[in-house]
Amino acid sequence: MTVRVRKVRRRIRRPSFDATVSPHAGGYAIVMPYPPSVNHYWIRAFRGMRISDEGTEYRDRVKQSLTEHRIESMLGEIRVCCAVHFPDARKRDSSNLWKVLLDVMQYGGVYPDDHQVKTHRMVDIDIDRKRPRVEVWLDPLPDGWDRYGELPPHCLQSVTGRP
Repeated sequence: MTVRVRKVRRRIRRPSFDATVSPHAGGYAIVMPYPPSVNHYWIRAFRGMRISDEGTEYRDRVKQSLTEHRIESMLGEIRVCCAVHFPDARKRDSSNLWKVLLDVMQYGGVYPDDHQVKTHRMVDIDIDRKRPRVEVWLDPLPDGWDRYGELPPHCLQSVTGRP
């Protein structure tokens, strides 16, 4: 008995616009098209994981846009804030976007390594069916920044043992 395996080709969702960059408080404000989730960006391959065709196309298109804006790579520790405008009303886990966004910005030359991102926040804003996007603000952290100042008081007490 032979078993037929049918390959399913997924439709690649193309970004509807190119990324834009503007200077912002020593860092950058970047508006990117809504990315594929981490579950669509990374796929299982024969020997581990690899970036999917959809992920590669998104990454290359954002890199091309960032290269055209001639941004300088940020050095040192960075704070990232994101505002997400979803493409539809489906229930989504916005934390699935973090790794994709950080990887794409590193590949695009915004910073040499995503380990430089020391603090990040993401806010789910609204639904924008015509132009789903992610607005990203990158700010350099000053030398000697208080990493404990980023924690809510109840977390701070359990981490440091001080009130």
